[in-house]
Amino acid sequence: MERGMKAAIYRGIGELHIESVPIPKLEQPNDVLIKVLLCSICGTDVHMMNVPPTFEAKQNTILGHEIVGIVSSVGSSVTSVKIGDRVVINPNENCEVCKYCRLGRPNHCTNMKAMGITHDGGFAEYVKTAEKQVFPISSDLSDKHAVFAEPLACAINGYSLLGIKPLSEVVIIGCGPIGLMFAMYAKFNGAHVICVEPNASRSAVSEKLGFSTADPYSSDIEQFTLKSFGSLADYVIDAAG
Repeated sequence: MERGMKAAIYRGIGELHIESVPIPKLEQPNDVLIKVLLCSICGTDVHMMNVPPTFEAKQNTILGHEIVGIVSSVGSSVTSVKIGDRVVINPNENCEVCKYCRLGRPNHCTNMKAMGITHDGGFAEYVKTAEKQVFPISSDLSDKHAVFAEPLACAINGYSLLGIKPLSEVVIIGCGPIGLMFAMYAKFNGAHVICVEPNASRSAVSEKLGFSTADPYSSDIEQFTLKSFGSLADYVIDAAG
């Protein structure tokens, strides 16, 4: 009898079913099968479960793309990871040959394979991906911290595109996980940072991390910025979704 696994499958608008499905099989020489240790819930996953959805996945796809796991088996050509390695995953696999990939804009790849959206992801016991998408991690890094690798990479990538210099003054709109990652990374790189967030619990986390934070519904954000910086901001990052 074929061994199965539990998985959370998107069956259509507002429908997420926990079902038993076959464990993915290695099909290509560069395939890597990973036993999932943790898969966190992205805002995208939440949007896909809205009724109506504000972002859609392919029907009958296993959701989840923020993953830390252990390599369970590898294809014949895999050399960069081995069975037993603890890894994180880049969930977006670009084709490398379309017009946009060749122009150095892989985020616009016309053949993008987006894990947990266009093909099966990590809300399961096992997930399969290509070797180039897999990155070994240090044993010093806990699973609960390693699972943030993918969203942190998104924030660092976005920040790097802005070319923000040390001592720049930056306003972050939204103090969810991505917004706070932007804020902490900006501070780490020498920028002056303030935050804007209407949700009291998220604002409290921001303040605990050392960021002056204003509620846009009860504060004049322009005056808050002028008071904080002595001028208006050099950069504003919208992380409010």
